Amino acid sequence: MNADRIKHLELISHTITRLNGNAFQAKGWCVAIAAALFALQRNDESNHGAIVAAIAAVLFWIFDAYYLALERQFVAMFRHVANEPGPTDFGMDPSLFKTHYASWCGALKSDSMLVYWALMIIAVLVHTVL
Repeated sequence: MNADRIKHLELISHTITRLNGNAFQAKGWCVAIAAALFALQRNDESNHGAIVAAIAAVLFWIFDAYYLALERQFVAMFRHVANEPGPTDFGMDPSLFKTHYASWCGALKSDSMLVYWALMIIAVLVHTVL
């Protein structure tokens, strides 16, 4: 493997790492916002804070799915570049590697997303009821 291909793979790998970090931060921000809204709602009889927390959870779920879809596309790009014969062109367009698995909709319905975000929304709803 030549130096150009190795450098291209490093660029893709760093992009995947950044996307993964951004998705992790989105989850952290959602938990922080939900906790803050719950604390503010403690003295309020209305459920406005819980409704906003549930909407925030759904929006962060969509945001997280976007990052997961991009991450999957860059992983497919990494595999393609690693196995591609000839010189590399240093292309970084993830849309060339979009499949149903690596799409926004496919990422939204992935098992890991469904478990985490469904539990988050259930927690918000349970907090609202109690």
